[in-house]
Amino acid sequence: MNLLNGRQVALAMGEWMWYIMGAFDQAHKEERNRFRHDGVTPHGIHSVFCATLVLHEPWLDFATRIKLFLILLFHDVIEDTRAGFPKGLSEDIRQVVLEEMTYLGGGKEEREQIWNKSPTARLAKLYDKYSNLLTTKPGAESWDKVPIHAAYIRKLADKVEEEHPRVLLNIVPMAQELAQRRENEYRLWERHSKVLDA
Repeated sequence: MNLLNGRQVALAMGEWMWYIMGAFDQAHKEERNRFRHDGVTPHGIHSVFCATLVLHEPWLDFATRIKLFLILLFHDVIEDTRAGFPKGLSEDIRQVVLEEMTYLGGGKEEREQIWNKSPTARLAKLYDKYSNLLTTKPGAESWDKVPIHAAYIRKLADKVEEEHPRVLLNIVPMAQELAQRRENEYRLWERHSKVLDA
Protein backbone atom coordinates (compact mmCIF):
# COMPACT_ATOMS: atom_id res chain seq x y z
CA MET A 1 0.00 0.00 0.00
CA ASN A 2 1.68 3.18 -1.15
CA LEU A 3 -0.26 5.99 0.52
CA LEU A 4 0.95 9.48 -0.17
CA ASN A 5 -1.06 11.71 2.11
CA GLY A 6 -3.39 11.80 5.10
CA ARG A 7 -6.52 11.94 2.92
CA GLN A 8 -5.57 8.73 1.11
CA VAL A 9 -4.77 7.08 4.44
CA ALA A 10 -8.15 8.10 5.85
CA LEU A 11 -9.99 6.74 2.81
CA ALA A 12 -8.15 3.40 2.98
CA MET A 13 -8.75 3.14 6.72
CA GLY A 14 -12.46 3.75 6.27
CA GLU A 15 -12.68 1.18 3.48
CA TRP A 16 -10.90 -1.48 5.54
CA MET A 17 -12.96 -0.77 8.65
CA TRP A 18 -16.06 -1.46 6.55
CA TYR A 19 -14.40 -4.68 5.37
CA ILE A 20 -13.84 -5.80 8.98
CA MET A 21 -17.37 -4.92 10.07
CA GLY A 22 -18.71 -6.85 7.08
CA ALA A 23 -16.58 -9.88 7.93
CA PHE A 24 -17.82 -9.94 11.50
CA ASP A 25 -21.38 -9.24 10.41
CA GLN A 26 -21.22 -12.35 8.21
CA ALA A 27 -19.77 -14.37 11.11
CA HIS A 28 -22.63 -13.05 13.24
CA LYS A 29 -25.19 -14.26 10.68
CA GLU A 30 -23.52 -17.67 10.74
CA GLU A 31 -23.88 -17.71 14.55
CA ARG A 32 -20.11 -17.60 14.96
CA ASN A 33 -18.49 -15.23 17.45
CA ARG A 34 -21.47 -12.93 17.66
CA PHE A 35 -20.36 -11.07 20.77
CA ARG A 36 -17.26 -10.45 22.82
CA HIS A 37 -16.86 -12.35 26.08
CA ASP A 38 -18.99 -9.75 27.87
CA GLY A 39 -21.98 -11.05 25.90
CA VAL A 40 -23.10 -7.63 24.64
CA THR A 41 -20.32 -6.04 22.56
CA PRO A 42 -20.47 -7.03 18.86
CA HIS A 43 -17.23 -8.83 18.00
CA GLY A 44 -16.13 -6.58 15.13
CA ILE A 45 -16.12 -3.54 17.41
CA HIS A 46 -13.08 -4.97 19.23
CA SER A 47 -10.80 -4.86 16.18
CA VAL A 48 -11.95 -1.38 15.18
CA PHE A 49 -11.53 -0.09 18.75
CA CYS A 50 -7.99 -1.48 19.05
CA ALA A 51 -7.02 -0.10 15.65
CA THR A 52 -8.38 3.38 16.25
CA LEU A 53 -6.95 3.54 19.78
CA VAL A 54 -3.40 3.33 18.42
CA LEU A 55 -4.06 6.39 16.27
CA HIS A 56 -4.26 8.40 19.51
CA GLU A 57 -0.56 7.91 20.24
CA PRO A 58 0.98 11.28 19.37
CA TRP A 59 4.51 10.15 20.25
CA LEU A 60 4.50 7.31 17.71
CA ASP A 61 5.52 8.34 14.22
CA PHE A 62 2.78 8.32 11.60
CA ALA A 63 4.06 5.28 9.67
CA THR A 64 4.22 3.19 12.86
CA ARG A 65 0.70 4.21 13.84
CA ILE A 66 -0.63 3.21 10.40
CA LYS A 67 1.19 -0.15 10.52
CA LEU A 68 -0.20 -0.88 14.00
CA PHE A 69 -3.64 0.31 12.90
CA LEU A 70 -3.65 -2.28 10.11
CA ILE A 71 -2.26 -5.08 12.28
CA LEU A 72 -4.90 -4.44 14.93
CA LEU A 73 -7.72 -4.01 12.45
CA PHE A 74 -7.03 -7.45 10.97
CA HIS A 75 -5.66 -9.27 14.04
CA ASP A 76 -8.79 -11.41 14.57
CA VAL A 77 -10.02 -11.78 11.00
CA ILE A 78 -8.34 -15.18 10.44
CA GLU A 79 -9.28 -16.69 13.81
CA ASP A 80 -12.83 -15.41 14.00
CA THR A 81 -14.19 -15.02 10.45
CA ARG A 82 -14.05 -16.72 7.07
CA ALA A 83 -13.23 -13.48 5.27
CA GLY A 84 -9.46 -13.68 4.99
CA PHE A 85 -7.39 -10.63 4.12
CA PRO A 86 -8.55 -8.03 1.59
CA LYS A 87 -6.69 -7.39 -1.64
CA GLY A 88 -4.18 -4.62 -1.24
CA LEU A 89 -3.19 -5.45 2.34
CA SER A 90 0.60 -5.57 2.38
CA GLU A 91 2.50 -8.79 2.93
CA ASP A 92 4.30 -7.47 6.01
CA ILE A 93 0.95 -6.76 7.74
CA ARG A 94 -0.35 -10.20 6.79
CA GLN A 95 2.83 -11.80 8.11
CA VAL A 96 2.67 -10.07 11.50
CA VAL A 97 -1.01 -11.01 11.88
CA LEU A 98 -0.46 -14.64 10.89
CA GLU A 99 2.88 -15.31 12.56
CA GLU A 100 2.87 -13.01 15.59
CA MET A 101 -0.72 -12.13 16.50
CA THR A 102 -2.56 -15.41 15.89
CA TYR A 103 -2.40 -18.13 18.56
CA LEU A 104 -4.62 -21.05 17.71
CA GLY A 105 -3.55 -22.73 20.98
CA GLY A 106 -5.30 -20.01 22.99
CA GLY A 107 -4.30 -17.62 25.74
CA LYS A 108 -1.80 -19.87 27.50
CA GLU A 109 0.17 -20.35 24.28
CA GLU A 110 0.06 -16.60 23.64
CA ARG A 111 1.28 -15.73 27.15
CA GLU A 112 4.23 -18.09 26.67
CA GLN A 113 5.12 -17.22 23.06
CA ILE A 114 4.64 -13.45 22.87
CA TRP A 115 8.07 -12.87 24.41
CA ASN A 116 9.65 -14.50 21.33
CA LYS A 117 7.86 -12.14 18.94
CA SER A 118 8.77 -8.65 17.72
CA PRO A 119 8.36 -5.47 19.78
CA THR A 120 5.73 -4.40 17.23
CA ALA A 121 3.69 -7.54 17.93
CA ARG A 122 3.97 -7.01 21.70
CA LEU A 123 2.82 -3.40 21.38
CA ALA A 124 -0.12 -4.46 19.21
CA LYS A 125 -0.94 -7.26 21.67
CA LEU A 126 -1.06 -4.72 24.51
CA TYR A 127 -3.87 -2.83 22.74
CA ASP A 128 -5.66 -6.13 22.10
CA LYS A 129 -5.40 -7.27 25.72
CA TYR A 130 -6.40 -3.83 27.00
CA SER A 131 -9.60 -4.01 24.98
CA ASN A 132 -10.27 -7.55 26.20
CA LEU A 133 -9.89 -6.60 29.85
CA LEU A 134 -11.87 -3.41 29.32
CA THR A 135 -14.94 -5.42 28.28
CA THR A 136 -14.59 -8.04 31.03
CA LYS A 137 -17.26 -7.79 33.70
CA PRO A 138 -18.31 -9.77 36.80
CA GLY A 139 -20.22 -12.88 35.89
CA ALA A 140 -18.89 -13.01 32.32
CA GLU A 141 -17.32 -16.21 31.07
CA SER A 142 -13.80 -14.76 31.29
CA TRP A 143 -14.23 -13.15 34.73
CA ASP A 144 -12.51 -16.02 36.56
CA LYS A 145 -9.37 -15.38 34.53
CA VAL A 146 -9.05 -11.71 35.53
CA PRO A 147 -6.01 -12.27 37.79
CA ILE A 148 -4.17 -14.10 34.98
CA HIS A 149 -5.09 -11.48 32.38
CA ALA A 150 -4.27 -8.55 34.66
CA ALA A 151 -0.83 -9.97 35.49
CA TYR A 152 -0.18 -10.61 31.80
CA ILE A 153 -1.17 -7.07 30.81
CA ARG A 154 1.02 -5.60 33.52
CA LYS A 155 4.02 -7.67 32.36
CA LEU A 156 3.31 -6.80 28.72
CA ALA A 157 3.03 -3.07 29.54
CA ASP A 158 6.36 -3.18 31.38
CA LYS A 159 8.04 -4.89 28.42
CA VAL A 160 6.53 -2.44 25.91
CA GLU A 161 7.71 0.51 28.01
CA GLU A 162 11.20 -1.01 28.18
CA GLU A 163 11.26 -1.54 24.39
CA HIS A 164 10.10 2.00 23.62
CA PRO A 165 12.08 4.13 26.11
CA ARG A 166 11.90 7.35 24.09
CA VAL A 167 8.18 7.14 23.35
CA LEU A 168 5.54 8.18 25.88
CA LEU A 169 2.83 5.66 25.02
CA ASN A 170 -0.67 6.36 26.33
CA ILE A 171 -1.48 2.64 26.32
CA VAL A 172 1.12 1.75 28.97
CA PRO A 173 -0.37 3.67 31.94
CA MET A 174 -3.91 2.98 30.67
CA ALA A 175 -3.24 -0.77 30.65
CA GLN A 176 -1.50 -0.72 34.04
CA GLU A 177 -4.36 1.26 35.63
CA LEU A 178 -7.01 -1.01 34.11
CA ALA A 179 -5.18 -4.14 35.31
CA GLN A 180 -5.12 -2.74 38.86
CA ARG A 181 -8.77 -1.71 38.72
CA ARG A 182 -9.92 -5.13 37.44
CA GLU A 183 -7.88 -6.92 40.12
CA ASN A 184 -9.53 -4.77 42.80
CA GLU A 185 -12.98 -5.42 41.33
CA TYR A 186 -12.21 -9.13 41.19
CA ARG A 187 -11.24 -9.21 44.89
CA LEU A 188 -14.40 -7.31 45.84
CA TRP A 189 -16.53 -9.62 43.70
CA GLU A 190 -14.92 -12.66 45.27
CA ARG A 191 -15.53 -11.36 48.81
CA HIS A 192 -19.09 -10.42 47.96
CA SER A 193 -19.74 -13.85 46.44
CA LYS A 194 -18.41 -15.59 49.55
CA VAL A 195 -20.67 -13.51 51.78
CA LEU A 196 -23.69 -14.37 49.62
CA ASP A 197 -22.77 -18.07 49.62
CA ALA A 198 -22.44 -18.16 53.43
